[in-house]
Amino acid sequence: MEGRGRSSAGALLERPVRVLWRHGGGAMSAERRPPFGDAAGVMTASAVPSLWQRWDGAEAGALTRFAFTIVLGQLSQVGMAVLSTVMMAELGGTALAAGGLIGSVLLFLNLSHFGVLQGMMPMFSSAVSAQQHGLASSVLRAMFAITVLLGVPMTLLLLALPWLLQLVPLAPGVAAAAEPYTLSLLVGLLPGLLLTVARSTVYAVQRTASAVWIGLLGLLVNLLGNLVLINGWWGMPKLGLAGIGWSMSLSNIVMLVAQLAVLRMGSLTSTYFRAGGAGRWFDRALWRQLLGTGLPNGAVLFIETLLLSSSYWLMGWVSVTALAAHTVVMQWLQVLLILPLGLSQAAMVRLAVTIGKGDRDAALSVCNTSRQLTLVVALVSGAALLVWPQPAVELMLDAKALPIVEAAVGFVLLCALTQGLRAWVVVLAAMLRACREVSVLSAVAFGYWGVGFGCCWGLAIGLGWGGKGIWVGLAAGFAVAAVALHRRMQLTQEFIDEVIHKVLQDHAKHH
Repeated sequence: MEGRGRSSAGALLERPVRVLWRHGGGAMSAERRPPFGDAAGVMTASAVPSLWQRWDGAEAGALTRFAFTIVLGQLSQVGMAVLSTVMMAELGGTALAAGGLIGSVLLFLNLSHFGVLQGMMPMFSSAVSAQQHGLASSVLRAMFAITVLLGVPMTLLLLALPWLLQLVPLAPGVAAAAEPYTLSLLVGLLPGLLLTVARSTVYAVQRTASAVWIGLLGLLVNLLGNLVLINGWWGMPKLGLAGIGWSMSLSNIVMLVAQLAVLRMGSLTSTYFRAGGAGRWFDRALWRQLLGTGLPNGAVLFIETLLLSSSYWLMGWVSVTALAAHTVVMQWLQVLLILPLGLSQAAMVRLAVTIGKGDRDAALSVCNTSRQLTLVVALVSGAALLVWPQPAVELMLDAKALPIVEAAVGFVLLCALTQGLRAWVVVLAAMLRACREVSVLSAVAFGYWGVGFGCCWGLAIGLGWGGKGIWVGLAAGFAVAAVALHRRMQLTQEFIDEVIHKVLQDHAKHH
């Protein structure tokens, strides 16, 4: 791109792209300096990045290896969710419906916090890559402190949930079964949030082995806890559905203690935990900047998770059978999410690191390769559900529960489409976070609520499509969000020099 003369295509592209960036809320104004083009600052046609650029095998291999280790660490969380669903199903349809309903609220809280955290984590990654350990330490301490502050209202909301359930028209027995399960989850909520910070830290410094082994430890604790507390083994009370909640809380506490111990002992991460280190617990300017990127990104996941949670409540209005089937299929949506989620975290870290180093070409390579890999992951995982819908359902449900199985199989086909679109959204949103881009909230909100929830309600309740109408609405919402994020990512790549300049300015400000 350097040294090229003015082209007619470049002249045509220059003005509309600059206007879109300026009014789209980009990381910096494009007026300060030319992001691409020739010495005169003219945008050329080849400067516009494309999804179909040549495959970068080296970057694809590095991203895949990093994402794979993250996925291994996340398998424990998914394994606990699947294990809980299977054991809820053994307790009956009402327990499964109640567990799915409360699980949707817990998912809503966890993912909302995860969104805030992921909005702040790129600053930590880029500070580590630039070897600004004082800034990295301050960012890490701020993330733990902000997590505690967020955990307090979340715990109060979960505490009030049994009372709120009395105000909602649910099938008989669901609210009563949900109350003890909700209370059992309270103890493990804040440890689970803090565990997310600790685990994201080892991902950010690309030291992921501990997360894998600690995850397996948590899965083992969860399995034993479920067997003992559900059935009342070894003199313990027979708690039923509440036993699943207590087991989950115990697993979170054990994993948090183990992960914090690893961080304290690690040769790199221990630097950021020393009480006498260069970092500070409270820096007003830093907190303002972290919350300025974290809260909008948390709002995006808040809106997404609220849409998914609302689908449970709408299913509860359709029937207990539909809600139980929906709970099973949503577990597959979460299981399949670990692949794009692992890829998204790997892409976010690698992009933040390359931006922190000021490496423009490497940053563009990460962006293009991540999108190409996302397309592959979405197609392969979607095809697996389309080919084996019945085995996928029967893996979690007894085939004798015929009405629930039949309803779930019908949902699986629509789930395959939804997960592909959601994979696209997850990876694109992660890369935009790495670029400190927070201007996509309105587009995502419209996609999820203007289109997604509107279609869910209109098709399921208004037109009487039932549960399938809800899944069509979910797919429509994710489709609109995917298109909006894809366009925003294209514009961000076109002005990647501005993104890098802004990040390096932030580092200098807090140095």
